Amino acid sequence: MLIIGSSFFYGFWNPVYVILPFCLTLLGWRGAIWIDSADGKQKFWRLVCTITLLLLPLLFFKYTNFLINDFLLPLVQFRSVSESEKYVDLALPLGISFITFTLISYVVDVYKGLFQIEKQVKWLLGYILFFPQLIAGPILRPSQLLPQLKKNQPRHRRLWITGLTIFTLGLVKKLIFADQISRTIDPIYAAPDMFTSWE
Repeated sequence: MLIIGSSFFYGFWNPVYVILPFCLTLLGWRGAIWIDSADGKQKFWRLVCTITLLLLPLLFFKYTNFLINDFLLPLVQFRSVSESEKYVDLALPLGISFITFTLISYVVDVYKGLFQIEKQVKWLLGYILFFPQLIAGPILRPSQLLPQLKKNQPRHRRLWITGLTIFTLGLVKKLIFADQISRTIDPIYAAPDMFTSWE
């Protein structure tokens, strides 16, 4: 349920990019198993290889626009490129840095022996996609969150009602109060020099 809800949350921005955390998690999971099956220097080089592979999508999405539009095109055309002439405009996937560094933290902990490899990929995926921390963090060590996800919690009706009540109150605060206040505040932030401190 957590994976489905978190995937919906992640994909709400751009459904195409939902595949990215799944692929990265699968890569991190297999990489940790691969690292754990080696010893000595071989174990270290497997860690380096896994971290490099995990960083490649992050580097691709972060630097492709710059590399092509701001570096290669001006070099080929011998002039600067205007905004309308830019050939590549890749959107940076939501939370890609967070996902990448969380998975690196997992494989490093497995390498150091601080955490056992996760036998089932679904638990690691739940850890990576955990939506309350997916966008803003912080990066939690696997030992801080994974055992809590695996713990078999009783499913009482009272807990569901309490959770839905808290969620509804938060939604009401956002829709009724925050959105209304933002209508007043947004024009001030848009042109702060037009207002005095008393307005």
